[in-house]
Amino acid sequence: MKINPKQIVSAYVTPQTKSVVKHKTETNATANVDKIEVSQKAKEQISLQEIKQQVTSQIETSYSKPSIERVKADIASGTYTVNKHALAQAMIDFATDTQGENDE
Repeated sequence: MKINPKQIVSAYVTPQTKSVVKHKTETNATANVDKIEVSQKAKEQISLQEIKQQVTSQIETSYSKPSIERVKADIASGTYTVNKHALAQAMIDFATDTQGENDE
């Protein structure tokens, strides 16, 4: 008696097993899909870049280009000084505004 291997395999393959084999093949195909995950540190870095852009934009719109260039030149030459009284007042104003927000 001659045994045909294809007949043996087909005897064990039923419509149910064909569906299982097909499902496993589809699952394997989706398992090989590339994924990119952004780490928390990268997300924070992106957030910091966005904040930097917003601050830069606000500074550029709040002050004239000549005054910004003058401050840059003073810093580069080492002659830039901070108005201590204006800085102290700004710190006091910020602290009082912040306290009011925390009390609410």
